[in-house]
Amino acid sequence: SSAATRRASATSPRTSQYASPAAVSAAAAPATGAAACLELSGLVEDDAKRVAERVRSDRLASLVAVKPAAETPTWMVYLPAYASRAEAERVASELRKKGFEDFFVIQDNSSMRNAISLGIFSSEDGAQGRVASLTGRGFKGAKVMARTSGVVRARVEIREVNAAARPTLAQLAKEFPGSEWRACAAPAAPRKG
Repeated sequence: SSAATRRASATSPRTSQYASPAAVSAAAAPATGAAACLELSGLVEDDAKRVAERVRSDRLASLVAVKPAAETPTWMVYLPAYASRAEAERVASELRKKGFEDFFVIQDNSSMRNAISLGIFSSEDGAQGRVASLTGRGFKGAKVMARTSGVVRARVEIREVNAAARPTLAQLAKEFPGSEWRACAAPAAPRKG
């Protein structure tokens, strides 16, 4: 009975944000054998489409959707572009004298040509710490810029998971390094009918 399935699914336990294969098994096996909602994140769009097709063709879940995933930015610390390569090299020499080694003068043909990259950070706080270190050693004007890779990211969302699908779902995650099954961020909306 689908009403019983929806009630059981709505009360099924949620997994932690990043679920292990054991957690996937637990999430995919409430009393009725159907999970409320699972998603596989950490995929590029083409891989997400392949996973969704496999879930559909193998009938691992009744409802399958590919949805966009927010990209986590990185943070670049840099000194803005100098008027010439010679001026950028002069500042680079000063940076070396003051103990900075992990930087480079940007040489591409973009608006950043002759800027000095002073590091890429996974958090804005880390980038701001680098700016503070530079300022403390006499280098003013360092800026922080959020960067994205430009790669389109996606996730696969599945509902009404077939209880027998657990091993296959765990194997699918292994086939796409960096991807993980987890409970969906928001509970499934109740359906009328």
